[in-house]
Amino acid sequence: MAYIPDTVITQVVMVDDTDPSILYSPSTAFSFDSNGTLDNAGWGGPVYNRTITGTTTNSSLSYKFHGTFVRGVLAAQGQSSDCGWTCSVDNRSIATFGNIPSQITNYFACDSADLLDNSKDEHVFSMSFFFNSAANNCSLWLDSIQYQPLESDPLDSVMLKVDNFDPSVIYGNTSGAWTGTPWDQSIHATRQTGTNANLIFNGTAATLYGVNWGGNPSGSPEYSANMAFYSVDGITNDFVLPGSANISTTGESATIYNLPLFTIDNLTESSHNLEVATDYNSSSNPQWLTIQFFIIKTNPANQSLNSTPAAPQSPSTPSSSTTSTPSHHTKSSVIIGGVLGSVVGFAVITILVVFIRKRQYRQRPQGAPNPEITPFINPGSSPLVTDQQRPRTETTSPISSSTSDWTSSRKNTTLRGFADRNAPAPVAQSETSDSPPQYTEDWLPGNNQG
Repeated sequence: MAYIPDTVITQVVMVDDTDPSILYSPSTAFSFDSNGTLDNAGWGGPVYNRTITGTTTNSSLSYKFHGTFVRGVLAAQGQSSDCGWTCSVDNRSIATFGNIPSQITNYFACDSADLLDNSKDEHVFSMSFFFNSAANNCSLWLDSIQYQPLESDPLDSVMLKVDNFDPSVIYGNTSGAWTGTPWDQSIHATRQTGTNANLIFNGTAATLYGVNWGGNPSGSPEYSANMAFYSVDGITNDFVLPGSANISTTGESATIYNLPLFTIDNLTESSHNLEVATDYNSSSNPQWLTIQFFIIKTNPANQSLNSTPAAPQSPSTPSSSTTSTPSHHTKSSVIIGGVLGSVVGFAVITILVVFIRKRQYRQRPQGAPNPEITPFINPGSSPLVTDQQRPRTETTSPISSSTSDWTSSRKNTTLRGFADRNAPAPVAQSETSDSPPQYTEDWLPGNNQG
């Protein structure tokens, strides 16, 4: 059984292992690491928030939440035959997935699949860890618990993970610059100069996570460091796309996932427009700009939202789609924070217009034609939601599609950036092309990297 990927459930709340709501039992069986000890050990990439809480003896943990999906994310060292885990929700067992020795971190250890669909109750997620007597070198570490919130959840002051396939991420794809790879269609990647992507969100901090491409056994050269830039509300900064790196489990170059590329913090409690774009680079075989997911620190409750960020430049309509599992909703009807102030303004203007029109109607000669009143466009509409998704209608959600005119043309289009994922994989291209190299099936993560 396969785990539910982020491309299906594109927004989840991140609960760090340090959250006091997580109950560890017995507490003395667990130790804490905040040094990023395992960050460079495997191709799984750095652990979330640089913290993990681990154990080497039989023990358990539990966490209460309201949501329609939950998963546990672990770091693991040692062979799966020496140690392991089981998971449950409300004492009902859920699917677990084994570890890959060369990955080490960011395992999707278990998830609830469709068990909690349409549920609005509080649930208890539990994990139990077990070790056999010979498990001298085996350790298991909780990294995070991730859950899909209820539609009614205002998402105040949470860490929200937004996948690169979420409809709120808008890709400028005029010449097909954003591509996937034949061996991983779950990532947006580009290295064409000036290619951009936008995300409008309500929050005080944002981090972009990407993938660091490495070399491969077919002889593809390693990638050199490259530059890109991001702009927040019109203020621009550069950031580095690191060159290929080795992992300690194999001592060889590898493609590393879940890599934080930059963090913006100390933002005002309002709506922001984040743009990410490639920069010019003359080095040979430069690293790719990749978007795996964003993590947003959402605004606290009762904040004042009075400003609307500038809309990004109009991207072309993407030529591709991805399929969502109907049983899982995404919080894709969320809107920019400035809409709250705009709605009040529209309401006042509407009242004035109605008053003036009524007065004019009373004063006009009998038999004169009725004046035409153009209806207002609902500022809360979400033009980026496709028919394949179940939209949400809350106005307090932190992630948004822009309500600017340029997005209206996307209303009936498919999702962003890729060709049909059921279509044949593209033909491998040389390193001078604008598509990442094709890796053979034998070199997929988890096959021969261990």
